[in-house]
Amino acid sequence: MTEIAVDAFNGCTGLTGNLTIPSSVILIKTNAFYQCSGFNGSLKFTNSVTYLGDYSFYECSGFTGELIIPDSVNYLGNRNFSKCGSFTGLTIGNNVPKILTMSFYQCFSMVGTISIPASVTEIHSWGLGGPRFTGILIIPATVTFIGDKAFSSMQVTYISYHYGTTIAQMNAFPIAPTVLTIAPTGQPSGQPTSQPTSEPLSKSVRDSVSTLLVGGHAI
Repeated sequence: MTEIAVDAFNGCTGLTGNLTIPSSVILIKTNAFYQCSGFNGSLKFTNSVTYLGDYSFYECSGFTGELIIPDSVNYLGNRNFSKCGSFTGLTIGNNVPKILTMSFYQCFSMVGTISIPASVTEIHSWGLGGPRFTGILIIPATVTFIGDKAFSSMQVTYISYHYGTTIAQMNAFPIAPTVLTIAPTGQPSGQPTSQPTSEPLSKSVRDSVSTLLVGGHAI
């Protein structure tokens, strides 16, 4: 089996435990596990999966643990993991080119750091919006477009993104006062900052992220 077809398990109920996608599967198509219910374990992919279609795991609530998108994935559709809700971590693979509309909307609950990989060039509306997340958000220089409410509702303590990124509206980011600092990197000398900032980041938080690199610049 090399693919999981459109609507293959759409609306299945009474499922329990973990879901592990077999290593033979390359494509997971639209609505494959749409609104499946009952899972109470982890969701695991192997490095064979390249395509996650639109709504492929939409509203599959109950999964636990970290959601890891493998490096093999080169297409991540709209609303893939929207409203899954209970993942406790998120790692996005290094070959995902875009985070589309609501891909991870209300998908996880976690405290820590989310680092967008350098393969990503666009983050669309509500792409990572609506989670129960507290921590640090790192956006690389490769991201050239951030859509409306892309990170809405995050309780972010520090945001770093590259100067010159096209931001649809400033409500792409969480609203102050939850944000301590919004820091554009790579800003040309003498160019006024066009994005709002708030109070400087505390030393303890800055120390905790001092080794992270953003767009070739150390924070």
